[in-house]
Amino acid sequence: MKVVDHDSRDDSNLTYVGTTSRKTEVFINKLALSYDHIIVSGGIVFHDLAGFGGGRKGIVPGIAGYKTVMQNHAHSLNPMGSGANPDVRSNLTDGNPFHEDLMEAVAFVNPSFLLNVLVDENGSIMHAVAGNYITAHQAGCEFLRSVDLSQIPFKAEVVVASCGGYPKDINFYQATKSLVNAIHACKLGGDILLLAECNEGLGNPEMEAIYHDFETNAQREAHVKEHYTIAKFFAYMTCVWAEEYKIHLVSSLDKDMMKRVGIDVYDSLDEALHVVHQRYDGAYHVYVMPSAGSTLPELTGEEA
Repeated sequence: MKVVDHDSRDDSNLTYVGTTSRKTEVFINKLALSYDHIIVSGGIVFHDLAGFGGGRKGIVPGIAGYKTVMQNHAHSLNPMGSGANPDVRSNLTDGNPFHEDLMEAVAFVNPSFLLNVLVDENGSIMHAVAGNYITAHQAGCEFLRSVDLSQIPFKAEVVVASCGGYPKDINFYQATKSLVNAIHACKLGGDILLLAECNEGLGNPEMEAIYHDFETNAQREAHVKEHYTIAKFFAYMTCVWAEEYKIHLVSSLDKDMMKRVGIDVYDSLDEALHVVHQRYDGAYHVYVMPSAGSTLPELTGEEA
């Protein structure tokens, strides 16, 4: 077996295979296309943008060109206004332009077979799906829904969320996956306490540039729309979320840096809890998410 590292920025190793109806130009690894069959492997998880990971994502972004990946990911922005596209979110594929664009792009390649696994909170394989790259992946997504969707009757004033430890909190870029899931359980204007060590900092210098080079979210959004990258998008959305919720981060990140975008950093959970408790006069509801990165709250009550 020969292992080849795909380089999305090396145009000499890419072949153009077509353009989707949403104008994503699809470039795929030339070597992969030279073989009779392509078998897609990977894991299925909830994905903030594509609805679910795994499946078609083994091709795009897996062996796609950088330009293809960025054009596809640009669908995460709201085309009719500010912020994120409301149809681009976790646990949603029907009507999700990000997912639908992926499916069109991968259809140019038409993989022969898929093998995807699902893992539990300890990283052990708990389920596997194999077969057609579309139907097998759909079956895996249904299984994931059955085990990792957590039904809640209402949103709480306070959500305490842990990324689940290393490597899920290796940097803030990775920690945003847990933050997104916590937002699903929190009332607008409520408090989110996120436990994320982030011993490797933000994880991408583009995030710090978005935080520090602009004074307003309108300026940040204009820049991201013009110069889209995934890291810039999530940095911008972090600033948006910090306006909509009170985010308390228990982390080793620089306090002054995060304060600039409206996020308070604490040295301990007790310190953060004390601050939050002072905000409420009387009883309030709290959800605790010990593995927030892999747990997606689903609202089932009257608020749904």
